[in-house]
Amino acid sequence: MGSLPRERTGVGSATNGAALQLGGALGVGVLGSLLASRYRGVLHPVLAHEVIPKSVLSLINGSLGGALAVAAHVGGAEGAALAAISRRGFVSGMDLAVTAATVVVSVGAVMALGMLPSRAPPATSLGPGSGVSAPAEPAPAGPAPAEPAPAEPAPAEPAPVGTEVRTSEGRLQAP
Repeated sequence: MGSLPRERTGVGSATNGAALQLGGALGVGVLGSLLASRYRGVLHPVLAHEVIPKSVLSLINGSLGGALAVAAHVGGAEGAALAAISRRGFVSGMDLAVTAATVVVSVGAVMALGMLPSRAPPATSLGPGSGVSAPAEPAPAGPAPAEPAPAEPAPAEPAPVGTEVRTSEGRLQAP
């Protein structure tokens, strides 16, 4: 934003906001897909040889909460095994998603360090149209001189009844 002229900062801010929204939505979608894919990939080999109704299998594959609810309903050693493999699959999916996010952020940081200038370029000309303003004059040392207070006008005598009075702006005012 600092590199934009003042009259273009609104456009720059809107572009920045749109990029943040797009990046957030894509990030959630991609990372969520990685997590779900890994979660199902861990569960599938374990559940493939079991006879499970399609609706229950969908509940197990849909979320960790669904799998834990089915595991609690089944109970016993089978329920404990389903809960353990579901948790393991979820943690494995989270590991993949966080690793992918770390790689993307690291690449972005390296690109920013490589592409952004380390300091502002020196100004070659100062003047109108150059986009660079001249540095301000340093303030004089010591306290600033006090401005004299404006003199208050003396109160005017009331105008006699029946006469017109004009203000300093030229308007008529009734006495």
